Amino acid sequence: MSDTNLNVLKNRKVNTLSLRALFPLGMAALLFAIFISNVTGIKLPAIVILALACAIAVICDRSELIAMVVACIPLAAAFQYKYFILAAMAIYIVKFGRDMKYKHGFLPLLFLMALELSHGVFYDFALYEFLRNFAELMVCTLILMCEHKKINYPLIVRTLAISSIVMLSIVLINLFQTNGVNFQGIFAGTYRFGVEDSAKTPNTINYNPNAIGFMANISIAGLLQLSLAKKKHVIDYPMIAVLLFFGLLTLSRTFLIVFALVVILFICSISATPLKKVKITTIIVLLVVSSVFILLKTVPIVIERLISRFMVEDISNGRNDLFAFYNDHIFSSLQYLLYGVGIQNYGDKMLDIHGSYINVCHNGTQEILVCWGLIGLALFTWYIVEMILGTKKDFKRGLINFIPLIITLVDVQSGQLISNGAIVLRLAVCSVSLLWNPKET
Repeated sequence: MSDTNLNVLKNRKVNTLSLRALFPLGMAALLFAIFISNVTGIKLPAIVILALACAIAVICDRSELIAMVVACIPLAAAFQYKYFILAAMAIYIVKFGRDMKYKHGFLPLLFLMALELSHGVFYDFALYEFLRNFAELMVCTLILMCEHKKINYPLIVRTLAISSIVMLSIVLINLFQTNGVNFQGIFAGTYRFGVEDSAKTPNTINYNPNAIGFMANISIAGLLQLSLAKKKHVIDYPMIAVLLFFGLLTLSRTFLIVFALVVILFICSISATPLKKVKITTIIVLLVVSSVFILLKTVPIVIERLISRFMVEDISNGRNDLFAFYNDHIFSSLQYLLYGVGIQNYGDKMLDIHGSYINVCHNGTQEILVCWGLIGLALFTWYIVEMILGTKKDFKRGLINFIPLIITLVDVQSGQLISNGAIVLRLAVCSVSLLWNPKET
């Protein structure tokens, strides 16, 4: 090979490396801007953060664009992420639309949108809210239709995990600033990480405990998956420990139960020698022990209260009464059972129907029934089935590919689903996981 050809190849390699460096630099700039805005008191307008995110999206490739959309699961509290994911969808279509392929998941989405539109005949309706309610499902459907062979799942998972850690660190730092660097003081009384943070740290980002638990578990599941990949990275394990630490701070029973499910599914899915399974199990145990040890040294009361939360008389924390109320509503008429009331402002509709305010559903399946009835539940089930079938590849998928989807379906049984955009975005992680072949990573 001539010197000229060698120089051309070297220049191409340098240019490729330069382009690959743009995304991590861009994400670092976005996370730094959010950090500055929420920690230093230099409040950046939300439109500035949105504009920065859109500017970064323009230079992204397929995987990077999907990674930014998935990162909106933790970033949802920081800026108007719905506008961003709609902009990201438009950018993807312009840049990579020629490679998109029609998938049947598009049909149940159209029928769900038509079902919601039909509720506009009976209730107050705003087109603006309609688009906002379906933004996440539209983006998830777009991901189903994209060129699957060119998706970098490890990049998506690590971007999600890093973004989650940064956002939760911001919340913790703000708690320190407000209450002093004193874990015991912060978690004294009945406080849980994520409960009433707006009162403790006003004018900054906040999450409720379940949202933190959901965020931590989907990130941990993805990082555990990557431990089977050829290009696994040692940084994945410390990130799992940190996410576990944040999850435990919430005192969330749901988080702990689902985390245990993640570990069980992961170990069961490993097709390896017994010795390798023992090694991996040992690593997981060490990560758990290290997180618990840190808690015992810093906030021993957290472990004590977490144990006590499993010993209370009503382990559902009032959800049983909420579940019973919505069941009574669903079965009170054939219209509600089959058709629902629509997702748009369904809490206000409950107030109009029953004459008193009631908290939103805390069961994802029940929420679909309340909003769209049995028709909507059938359509949403169809969507999930099409997501599974539409991502079928030539390699043999194992249980490892289904872990994010399984834990998501379990998670939402104690929380919201279709009315919570950050939860719906988890379907993007689920679909890309179904496409992932660890042997090629």
